[in-house]
Amino acid sequence: MHNAAQDRRSAPAMTWVKVTDIKGRTRMEARWTSASSAVARPAAA
Repeated sequence: MHNAAQDRRSAPAMTWVKVTDIKGRTRMEARWTSASSAVARPAAA
């Protein structure tokens, strides 16, 4: 049987983070991160 929850823990996850450049413009960037590191180290940090 396929275990989707286990896949989400082990597979990389794409997270959208808001990035502000030098000129003050904001944009959303996709960042690939493992689920475990995303929990330990939030994208805002």
